[in-house]
Amino acid sequence: GSLLDPGLGAAFRQARGITRPLVAFLGAQTYDKGAFTLALAAAALNQAGDAVDIAYAGPGSDGLRAFLARQPDAVRDALDGHIHLLGLVDEQTKHALLAACDLLALPSQVDTFGIVLLEAWLHGKPVVGADAGGIPELVRAEETGLLVPFDEADSLARAIRRLITDRGLAARLGAAGRSRTLQEYTWEHTYRALLRIYRAV
Repeated sequence: GSLLDPGLGAAFRQARGITRPLVAFLGAQTYDKGAFTLALAAAALNQAGDAVDIAYAGPGSDGLRAFLARQPDAVRDALDGHIHLLGLVDEQTKHALLAACDLLALPSQVDTFGIVLLEAWLHGKPVVGADAGGIPELVRAEETGLLVPFDEADSLARAIRRLITDRGLAARLGAAGRSRTLQEYTWEHTYRALLRIYRAV
């Protein structure tokens, strides 16, 4: 089947027992990539009664685990059962995660060009990016996604809350991201990763 098959998302959720809104993070789980800030944002949301899960795919789980181990009990309790560390994943699992998630978060200060944003948009998913590095050139605020300051867990939590509570907004941003990706990024040779997806479709 196709890597863009929505059925992959349902199977992904079922296999991992995920029933809550899901935020996807694709990349190295480091401070600079915003992985730590995202965990704190998720803790704040869960403490406020806005239950959300985060699935991290990529290298660096040990660093994230160590960061979480240093957090106060209240933060760790709020994240208990809400964090899914997938480690390095293959293309099929990556696309299953993107199909399963409600949004992608890339709250990074080091990304020059976020190919994962394009991949999320191909699945029609909205994105939250940090207003840093090359991300603002790719994410049009309030049009294809939301932008927040780097390393501000409260701002990130508010953006995530907007997308999981306002389904109309989430759908509109995701659809706009998808149509922009299809129009602007498909056949340029620099985006070979996208071509691989299209050939698999």
